[in-house]
Amino acid sequence: MLRQGIDSSWSTRLSGKEDNSFDAIRLFLATAVVFEHSFFLVDNRYDSGPFYALTNGQYNSGAIAVCMLFAISGFLVTRSWLLTGNVRRYLMKRIARIVPGFLVATFAACLLIAPLTASDPLSYFAAQKWVALIVQAFALRQVNVSGILDGNAVGLIHGTLWTIKIEFDCYLAVALFGSLGLLTPRRAWALYLGSMLFLAAAHAGWIQLPVLDHGFASLLISSPDQWPELFPFFIAGSAFYLYRDHVVKWLPLFGLSLLLLVVSSYWGGLFWALLFGGTYAVIYLALSSSLEVKLFGRRADLSYGVYLYGWPVAQLLLYLSHQTLSPLPLFFVTMAVTLPIAYASWLVVESPSLLIVRQKRAIAAT
Repeated sequence: MLRQGIDSSWSTRLSGKEDNSFDAIRLFLATAVVFEHSFFLVDNRYDSGPFYALTNGQYNSGAIAVCMLFAISGFLVTRSWLLTGNVRRYLMKRIARIVPGFLVATFAACLLIAPLTASDPLSYFAAQKWVALIVQAFALRQVNVSGILDGNAVGLIHGTLWTIKIEFDCYLAVALFGSLGLLTPRRAWALYLGSMLFLAAAHAGWIQLPVLDHGFASLLISSPDQWPELFPFFIAGSAFYLYRDHVVKWLPLFGLSLLLLVVSSYWGGLFWALLFGGTYAVIYLALSSSLEVKLFGRRADLSYGVYLYGWPVAQLLLYLSHQTLSPLPLFFVTMAVTLPIAYASWLVVESPSLLIVRQKRAIAAT
């Protein structure tokens, strides 16, 4: 239920609060990813969704959503670090939040969903390189399996998990720079500015970052050539949190951010508009309202589960329908199937993992 209205006072700053709408906004953004993939998976084209046309070929809805998810993550994870102040406890929380859900979703797709799309399930299980697959999964790499989805335009059982490794690298960067004492308002500006300038140069093509898509090094870090697209949004969200007492939460500024997004969608430069205007707008919305996601009277963060399972569910539906589903029906049916799975993931995997970490912390404090 939406309980709190918009505060347009100059005196209000981007200070975090317990009653916010981050869960609801992340669920909306994860749904936008499923929406875009409902178009992409039908014909294997990134330009088939409506948002690609609305932004003059700059972004589709899924790419915009992922950027905003990284911005929110930067804001909340920086808050987590500053409240925790301990590398071990911080990493335990971050691992509990992201790793169990990732592993269960990976193996559920490979062991349960993928065989349903194979012409010969026994041959499917015999053909996979399971040791390599398990190693890649525990390194938070998106895994691929063969002999599946005959007739589907896209042959991947998972297509969204490649961002998880990048996000976890962001978590590690926060731990590194935080433990060095650099995540303070007095010192962090140089770190943020230097990182942004470097990534901006890479985004513009002035710096060529290496590709790491195989070998031992690829198990340790995400591929650097992918950093310029997503790292800046995490950094922007982190900076907004660290300097939250200096940024006004002002309705006209929110409106100006939205106007910047609209204008850049038409004239170009949407990356930069999303980076600053989009990050401000999404954090403003989250901190100016209290839209809770509850099921059976309890909090339910469904966003991660929707993000993890939307793609394999859509692929299975396309396969079972013999590729007859068009994008919009595929989207609605996918969401109808994915939401209960996401709730089960939250209830059985994600929430218990977080609870274990909290209990260990409580025991250690006694």
